[in-house]
Amino acid sequence: MAILKSDREACLKDKEISDTTYFEAIDRYDQNIMDISLADSIQYENCANENRIQYNARTSIVRKLVFYLGLLQQKYDILFQKQEIMTKNFTVFRDDILPDLNEINKILQQYDF
Repeated sequence: MAILKSDREACLKDKEISDTTYFEAIDRYDQNIMDISLADSIQYENCANENRIQYNARTSIVRKLVFYLGLLQQKYDILFQKQEIMTKNFTVFRDDILPDLNEINKILQQYDF
């Protein structure tokens, strides 16, 4: 993310230099420099836009990851706080619930999902 941001800023600085060169070439009536500067300016603008788009897309993904990691952290925190209750009731889980879950798992494995 930092690389994309710094690349975008570098492209914008280069574009600013190209723009300045273009307008200076207008004042000097230098058609060759004007053409080169204009082409460079377009190239740097495209570079900046591409980096901005990539940065925004990845920022969106990072936000979602942070959100879901936060949810998982809350769940683990709750489980950690309730581990004494879970330990006390482990035999109930093992003897009463686990066999049913294993049976359901065997049935589901028969089907190709």
